[in-house]
Amino acid sequence: MIGMSNTLLVDTDVLIGFLRGNKKAIAFIDKYSPHIILSPIVVAELYAGVKGAKELAVLDNFISLFRMIPIDADIAKAGGLYKRDFNNSHGVGIADAILAATVNKENAELKTLNVKHYPMISGLNPAYKKNGLTFFVSIHVPLAAEKRARPQGLYHGTTFRRFHVRSFSHAFSG
Repeated sequence: MIGMSNTLLVDTDVLIGFLRGNKKAIAFIDKYSPHIILSPIVVAELYAGVKGAKELAVLDNFISLFRMIPIDADIAKAGGLYKRDFNNSHGVGIADAILAATVNKENAELKTLNVKHYPMISGLNPAYKKNGLTFFVSIHVPLAAEKRARPQGLYHGTTFRRFHVRSFSHAFSG
């Protein structure tokens, strides 16, 4: 799944899936964690969705596991030009344009579920196939049912880059 680049910039949608307990997102992050980098744009989008002190602490810990690529003048310029060139034809926003510019500068691969947001990246494929619209629908599950329905794997006591991640279990599941 990793091509010529050994680095993956992961988009917000994949990380939200991980934090919500999506099995495919968990498997993806578990498999590629040593290769993942983040953009401050992705980090800001994740923090924008935090609800309460517990989620904030979980997210602080999670974000600390990855290398963050700062937005410098070259990335800002390229992102602005991507926005200019692809906004009218594809509706590309500045956040996605900056992510694409970061991928280009870092010679990384972008891993997202929103392939249509990145027309400037040829040959882009989704990080994994999502099941219908369930990724985008937030449904509150009663606590008793939630405990029975928890997926097994990375969230449940395994180690992640030498950090214990039991506290990530359904951190953002509602």
